Amino acid sequence: MARRLPIIDSHVHFYDRSRPEGVLWPPDNGEYPSRACPDDLFQFAPAQGIVGVVLIETGYRELDDQWLLKLAEQDSRILGVVANLQAAEEGFEKRLEACSKNSKLCGIRLRPIKLFDLNCSRLRTRLLGLSRHSLCLELGATSPEKMSDYIELASALSNVPCGLTHLGHPLIDGKAPEERWAQQIMRFATLPNTYCKLTALREFTYASPPPENPDYYRPVLEFLLETFGEDRIVFGSNWPNGYSGDVYKDGIDLYQRLFKGQDRLLEKLFYHNSRRIYRLECQTEN
Repeated sequence: MARRLPIIDSHVHFYDRSRPEGVLWPPDNGEYPSRACPDDLFQFAPAQGIVGVVLIETGYRELDDQWLLKLAEQDSRILGVVANLQAAEEGFEKRLEACSKNSKLCGIRLRPIKLFDLNCSRLRTRLLGLSRHSLCLELGATSPEKMSDYIELASALSNVPCGLTHLGHPLIDGKAPEERWAQQIMRFATLPNTYCKLTALREFTYASPPPENPDYYRPVLEFLLETFGEDRIVFGSNWPNGYSGDVYKDGIDLYQRLFKGQDRLLEKLFYHNSRRIYRLECQTEN
């Protein structure tokens, strides 16, 4: 019988619309349930080998960060939290110091990215403080122009792990990656403190429904693997996008089919790399 690989899902979102202050995401448009909390995910996640998750921010208010960190303190299945903390706002350093007392804090995400001037020297100075607490910085990628700013920022923060979320936002169409996008990704990946999260894979194809054939995704995935190397890629689901257990399972199966027979690579993608990058404590050893 094949050995099941333990998996850390490094990109999930939890929320509860019944909070008195409400939530900023997701929109109440009928596409998402009223809540998505650990028990909702772990109804089916353990069957896929999930041993823990990294919780990613979805709101820029200070009370949103506090809600996530408190939830993580109460639930051992949440191994780490990537908070928001609004690095461009006054008081960031104070919030960072306070939140860093919570051992579950493992990084911050700059979002919404359009609100940040990534060339601002004051912002960069603030972000240098992440290294004192061994925290990472996560970035969305919205355009080749924005990627140029990410490259300069990651270079200036050489002691801070800097990660692209959602595969660096490629266009997936079954063909070789778009050249301009690929060139910028390669420049980013030359910096040793960078990594890439293989999240939301099927959300970046214009085909509807997303193809089930792994070869459709192979050109982009193999490019990212070759560019970052097997030690700087991590898996994440982007749950609750694709809320059902079947969709969640299919997302994991897709990676397993893409890298079939490459057990060492899958172990790093699913487990070891996220543990190292986020400095996670996890009882399950592999």
